[in-house]
Amino acid sequence: MPAKQQEQLKILVVGETDAMAGMMIESLQQAGHVPVGSISPADDIVSNVNAGNVDVVIAYMEQTNLAFMNQIYMLNQETPRPVIIFTEKSESELIKGAVQAGVSAFVVDGYSHHRIGPILELAVARFREERSLRDELQETKTRLDERKVIEKAKGIIMSKRHLDEDDAYKALRKLAMDRNQKIADVARDVISVSTLLN
Repeated sequence: MPAKQQEQLKILVVGETDAMAGMMIESLQQAGHVPVGSISPADDIVSNVNAGNVDVVIAYMEQTNLAFMNQIYMLNQETPRPVIIFTEKSESELIKGAVQAGVSAFVVDGYSHHRIGPILELAVARFREERSLRDELQETKTRLDERKVIEKAKGIIMSKRHLDEDDAYKALRKLAMDRNQKIADVARDVISVSTLLN
């Protein structure tokens, strides 16, 4: 069986010092990844991620701080990416902050060249799984919201046109087909017009 091809990732390196950044860049290049840049924790992470079309952010710092975690939180709100943080020390509050900010892997006790590959692979896989679950949850929520809107619109049509539930749905579906719109969008229009006329 052939060996699995390793995915080449574009990685933004965040190093508290040039030495920390240099170690990570060297390790990543040896592992076949592409470091697209190196910044300090005080630099704007979101704009650097967007400018470099980055797949992953990896940071190495003596200790994380609130300002850095706020940047990671903003990154995950605007353009979510896997984030890995290597740190020499940490406190439980900072670990909680890392989880809330959306950090994929938080490694205490410093950076180690031989651990970068497995940690990177795990963090990316975990991030993708979480994104998939979030997307699935959002899709389910959207479908449920649409179903509620359709049910409400059916009730309005049943009341105004004195139709049974099945005929009200057929009328709503026909209107959606005639307008070339989704049935949920037409249902929202029916509700809006009904509210306006009442």
